[in-house]
Order: sequence, then structure tokens, then C-alpha cells
Amino acid sequence: MFQGELLGLEACPGMELHLEKLPGLRLAPLGVNSFMEENELRQLAKGARRRLTELIPDDDERRQADGDLTRALNEPPATAKPALMEALRSHEGIRRWVAADTDRIVAQLGDPTEPIGVLYVCPRKDYTVVRETLVDGELLCPKDGSVLERYNG
Repeated sequence: MFQGELLGLEACPGMELHLEKLPGLRLAPLGVNSFMEENELRQLAKGARRRLTELIPDDDERRQADGDLTRALNEPPATAKPALMEALRSHEGIRRWVAADTDRIVAQLGDPTEPIGVLYVCPRKDYTVVRETLVDGELLCPKDGSVLERYNG
């Protein structure tokens, strides 16, 4: 799916959609990504450890994966995110399981009629960015320097 479809945009060839971290937006099942909170990563790591036998048939690789996940889970709270992301991405069986996790869907938390952000589009239709609120001043396109316009549908 073209990412812009999440926001009701038509696909434009070459268009890049940049979502700044928005509190109510969850992206999945695209695998482990930087938008995920540490708690969610911890839950995935715990779930992967419980399923290691089915996810990784090779004994040596499974032991290594278990060690990687255990070390990441033992990291202090609020600092474990990089280690958790690395452990969840390091082994193909775990990556496939995370990517296939259908419990994590693209959804807005809270009232679905509330806007989740403001979309700004380059006049050349080759760059977009979403901001949580309206911005003061102008946003510039990093590709050509033109002023981004607020998208109104």
C-alpha cells in the first residue's frame, strides 16, 4: 500500500511521504520501526523468546537469538530501545514473525474523527511531511527549496 493512502492521498510517482512522530499514529505490520515505543518492543521481544523454537529451527542460531533478546530485555528502562530493535532485526525468523504480526495494525488511537496532523505538500508533488500541529512560518522542501503548502484535500 502506498503510505499516502493512509491519509487519503492519491499515489504520485516519486512522491515521498515523511511522517514526523505523531502521538496517535501507529504504523504496522511493517516490522520493527523507529516509531515503536520501547514498551511495544519489549512485548515483541518477550513474545519472540516464547516462540523461538518455532521461529528459529537451528539450535545454535536459536541460542544466539535468545541471548540477544535476553541482553536487550535486561537493558534499563528508557534506554533499551536501540538494543531491542537490533535484537528483533538480527534474526530472519524473528523478522518474519514481527512482519507477519497481524495484531499490530495501522490505526489511530482515540477518536478516529480527530485529525492526527497537518499534511504539507511540495508544489512539485515530490515531497510531503506531516506535522502534529500547524507551524509558524514556512516549511521548505529539502529537494528544491520551494515553500510547502498545507494540503486541504
